[in-house]
Amino acid sequence: MRFTLFGIPVHVQPIFWLVALMLGLPGGTGRRELAELAIWIGVLFVSILVHELGHATAMRVYGRAARIELWGLGGLTHWGPGPPVTPGKNIVVSLAGPGAGLLLGAVVFVVAGSAEPAPESLASVLVSQALWINVGWGIANLVPMLPLDGGHVTESLGGWIAGARGRRVAHGLSLALAVLIGAFALYSRMLWIGFLALWCASISWRAWSSGGNTAPAEPEVDANVRAGLRQAWLHLVAGQAESAVRVATELLERTRPDDAVTRTAVLEALAWAHIEEGDEEAALRARARMPRAPSPLLAARLLVAEGRVADGVARLEEAFQNESTDFPALVLSSVYVEQERPDLAVKMLLSKRGAKLSSETHVTIGAQLFHSGSYEAALEATSLAFERFKTGVHAYNAACSLARLGRVDEGIAWLEKAVLAGFDDGQQLDDDEDIAALREDPRFGALRSAVGRGAR
Repeated sequence: MRFTLFGIPVHVQPIFWLVALMLGLPGGTGRRELAELAIWIGVLFVSILVHELGHATAMRVYGRAARIELWGLGGLTHWGPGPPVTPGKNIVVSLAGPGAGLLLGAVVFVVAGSAEPAPESLASVLVSQALWINVGWGIANLVPMLPLDGGHVTESLGGWIAGARGRRVAHGLSLALAVLIGAFALYSRMLWIGFLALWCASISWRAWSSGGNTAPAEPEVDANVRAGLRQAWLHLVAGQAESAVRVATELLERTRPDDAVTRTAVLEALAWAHIEEGDEEAALRARARMPRAPSPLLAARLLVAEGRVADGVARLEEAFQNESTDFPALVLSSVYVEQERPDLAVKMLLSKRGAKLSSETHVTIGAQLFHSGSYEAALEATSLAFERFKTGVHAYNAACSLARLGRVDEGIAWLEKAVLAGFDDGQQLDDDEDIAALREDPRFGALRSAVGRGAR
């Protein structure tokens, strides 16, 4: 089961439902028991999803993409690409999950206090289960034991204070607690809790054995480089690849050779800038100089540069479906255009995920298609964008495609739609070579007069 919630991809594995069913199996099969089972599964699903949304929302606040997975032992929120995350920010992300659950529990408590459901009613069952999962488990989840959120908080705090040594102390604490809780649970015949504790112990042991070098938080990019790196990305987003290459190259000269995080971040920006300017060989050379692995998205794009097109496209398509940002869509559409498959770029826009892309992303993809000479595909993309956003720029771009195709009557009609939708750049109407065929039509004069001489 896959869906997107608030722009965050969610994958619910079948085993989640199976475990939820097993945990909630009633003692009988009457209507009451089955109703309570349905309530249990529904409350468990919503509560775990809210918990993971807390993590995912915090990740997005810090500029990282996120995706959620519900599986047999609860939920996972996976970090996506984005800026490096400090231990302090990682602590906030870890606490955001239990915080969201406790907030939901508080809402349930207040509503139940006002409604006062009958003690034996199904509503009372729903309230008690919601409070148990969101408040009871929310508090238990703060125990400093991996992979619980409390364990991640302790791990990040240890790394913040004392680096790898601090993380190793946190892993040792996690291991000791897991063993003690597991032994007590098994002695008390609480088999399910004992199983969970031993599972936590195995994870804690692996983390401790690593010597404290498995922290999920990432070091910060050098503060002296951060502003310049942001400038390089702004040039890149604006389509100024040459300027982005220049800025990134200058930054690289100022980066310490032993600062692997900063050098990788700068080389990543440089690689994307080379891709934008069409120099894939230079992008591959930038990747070869990275002291750390590139982002998964860049790694996928460089597979295409290496000639492993099918593998690269498959990974880009997966990123497009699973990441909450629009960047994978822009990268994927540019690859489709380069591979002379503009139809796939249009198909991407027509997809359920494509419908969630921003108006600006629709403009960029339409421009990619148009400037490659794929005017029919560009027309499909821009007319679809106008249908979704009703803005003048999309209608104007559709008129440009029609003008290039020599379909003047339709082009004039779309130009009229653009003006009615607010397009008012008279200078562009006068100078744009893409609508030269429309300017020769007698009807153009009336549209031009309606616009005036203002700029958008």
